[in-house]
Amino acid sequence: MAFYLLISMFVGMLVIYKCISWQTQIPERKRKLKQSERLLVVIAHPDDECMFFGPLIVTAVRKWCLEDVFVLCCSIGNHYGMGDIRKRELVEACEILGVHRDNIKCIDDPALPDDPEVDWSQLRLRSLITDTISEWNPSVIATFDESGVSEHRNHRDLSRCLTAMQKNAAYCMKGRRLLVLDTVNSVRKYLQYIDIPITLYGDWDLITIVSRDHTGRIQRAMRCHASQMVWFRWLYIVFSRYMVVNTFREISKQNA
Repeated sequence: MAFYLLISMFVGMLVIYKCISWQTQIPERKRKLKQSERLLVVIAHPDDECMFFGPLIVTAVRKWCLEDVFVLCCSIGNHYGMGDIRKRELVEACEILGVHRDNIKCIDDPALPDDPEVDWSQLRLRSLITDTISEWNPSVIATFDESGVSEHRNHRDLSRCLTAMQKNAAYCMKGRRLLVLDTVNSVRKYLQYIDIPITLYGDWDLITIVSRDHTGRIQRAMRCHASQMVWFRWLYIVFSRYMVVNTFREISKQNA
């Protein structure tokens, strides 16, 4: 039994090594942002930055060496009355990922409650995002796609708002790229590194794949969200492909 376990571990590590090395064969424009880019990641709740966008943020800061990476969190995650705690956890987690605390904004707005049963005000979201873009002047904006990865209503509201802003050529979006994080099916979602070969044959506009060291950093950042670390989130950080790979589609004014 031990022999077969060792063989399985060896094969697994070989697959991981090959998958990461294959990334260099991807055209640079699909695996790298320019160092001069300013990246804004728009999320719905504290812990989204780790659970879903960790590979992008870590890669942007520590590999691409982007000049500025920003995180806009549109609620404090107060669904269970722990908003103040979760706000502090967000800052701690982002700093481990490499985002400076001055580049983090966490919004407490009654029109944007942490509630999967409530539709967020598109007017308020648009105003908030417009003001943030004006303040930070990002060249690239990343958020959820229309399915929101987990189908959470608040995630989908963010996607709907930003996609509409891009589609309608909102003035604040002029000259900016909008990237939406691909949602995959439930089986692939929990294949972690095994999903990379499948991902490489997919259709996307940007990919980030992180090493085991950087996966460890994302997992460490996620553990800062101690108030959220119930049993299924421990399983999530061990098995989720969003701990190791992000793929994005670019939304343009023509295809939004």
